[in-house]
Amino acid sequence: KDTYFYYQCTRNGHLGNNGCQMKYVPAEAIEETIVRRIKEISKDYNLVSSLVSDASRSSREEIEILKKRKQLQEEKLAPLKQNIANWLDLIGNGTAKRTNTTEVLLKRMSEATQQEKQIEGEITEIDFQIKEVKNKVINAEVMRDSVVKFVDLFEEGNDDERKDLMRLIVHKVIWTPEEIKYVIV
Repeated sequence: KDTYFYYQCTRNGHLGNNGCQMKYVPAEAIEETIVRRIKEISKDYNLVSSLVSDASRSSREEIEILKKRKQLQEEKLAPLKQNIANWLDLIGNGTAKRTNTTEVLLKRMSEATQQEKQIEGEITEIDFQIKEVKNKVINAEVMRDSVVKFVDLFEEGNDDERKDLMRLIVHKVIWTPEEIKYVIV
């Protein structure tokens, strides 16, 4: 007895059987279409280079935006740190005690220290995001080799392995009676 696999629109899962006009789509049809396109991509070095170039440009732009956000946070942080240092000096040299401002300065320092931690946390998060974007940048040869390897693995794999490979590479599929669109990660 043969087993047939199908993909179901996520709208059907969320909205019931009337959620999508495409009820079920044979897995083999979608997978063949995607693998055929990936094979075409793997054989076209110029296309791979173009895709990598576009992705690299996008990554560079994203990094520039993140660096500007980081710079803004650092610009907020510098005067905050200077104020904390100044208030510590006033407390340390006795000026705050002589002018009865110790409690006010301690309160300000507490608030400023909280702001400082928040801003430093945001800077750390931005640094992490920058590192993530940099790690995504690849070269055309690595991309082509990866695409070729995917095709080889897919062709050699059993049904379960093929399904797993599809989940790894395909982010989204839009299948209508008129067209098929997909986003490959």
